Amino acid sequence: MTSSTRSTLVRTAPALVCGAMFGWLTSAVNHGLGGETAAYVSKVLGTTWGWLAAGLIATWPGRSWKDGFLRGVAFYAPAVLAYYLADLHAGVYDRLAIDLQNPADADVESFVDIGSMAVETAFYVVAGAAASALLSGIHAARRHGGLLAVSACVALPAYIAFDAFTAHRELYGSPVPIDPVSAIVTAAVGWVALAVSGIVLVHGVWRYVIVREPVPSRD
Repeated sequence: MTSSTRSTLVRTAPALVCGAMFGWLTSAVNHGLGGETAAYVSKVLGTTWGWLAAGLIATWPGRSWKDGFLRGVAFYAPAVLAYYLADLHAGVYDRLAIDLQNPADADVESFVDIGSMAVETAFYVVAGAAASALLSGIHAARRHGGLLAVSACVALPAYIAFDAFTAHRELYGSPVPIDPVSAIVTAAVGWVALAVSGIVLVHGVWRYVIVREPVPSRD
């Protein structure tokens, strides 16, 4: 093992561990871990918002775009694997095999749909790599200062606010009964993300545009 490889493993080890824990926890709360609060936590961790926010934290310590990207991949890959393995253990991929020619007389056999699990896992591992590239790019843009830094800082909380409010509005436009937990969570996440966007915008304009504080390079 080269010194460069060893250094990369050391830097990404915390992300690997945290990613695996995050993926397992997300699946666990989806299946009721935590009792009555599980439904609320699940609506946060089990959404794009939760995974992007976690990835942003994972890529934050990166000293360059490449370093941040590697940290992001080190977080998302075990997170996805742990999530789907936990789902597998919970029986999400258990299926019943029925002879369609003689459905009434056939013996019902159960099997595990490993193929579907493998496809979904591979898809989200690739999606995690793409998210890592994007999130690391946000950090890289932030380090350049100016309006680019302001835009980079506001991008994720603004997206989360928009997505949460959109999901909240769609709940009331759907013919199906409104899920009260989803209504509460989407509204809360939307307003919190909007408040964070405003704070980050004001701080960013002051720091990077008005004062033009030098941004130390981490490359």
